[in-house]
Amino acid sequence: MKIKLSGKEYTVKFGYAPVYQNRIIPRVVGMGQQGDELEAIDNMLGFLPEFLLVGLQKFHADEFGFDFDDKEAKEKQLVKMYDLLDDYLDPENEEGKDIMSLYDDLTAELEKNSFLSKLLAKEEQTAKKKPTKK
Repeated sequence: MKIKLSGKEYTVKFGYAPVYQNRIIPRVVGMGQQGDELEAIDNMLGFLPEFLLVGLQKFHADEFGFDFDDKEAKEKQLVKMYDLLDDYLDPENEEGKDIMSLYDDLTAELEKNSFLSKLLAKEEQTAKKKPTKK
């Protein structure tokens, strides 16, 4: 997935180590299970910068890389994400999108074009083959 942030194009691709070591899967699943709309938005605002940062590790570690065990290093990179997202989500930015669209795009990238894609496709096929209960 390509994304333009502050006038520069980046490639988002979710790699195994960043996804696993940053515990992204449980957080994505948790986002889909939230009830209260305001709480869900608040959680989305907190999660989206990390989700994007993890997706940028594979091809842009030179600019956004960090030691996954170093919270200070991660926080330093998250500050960069906050600034990039602030520009990207600005209503005056014609190239940007809204927060939900960006989250949906990142989730689709994780599901369709990452190391998880074959597993998720297989799960989907298995689910389609199961008869529905009446």
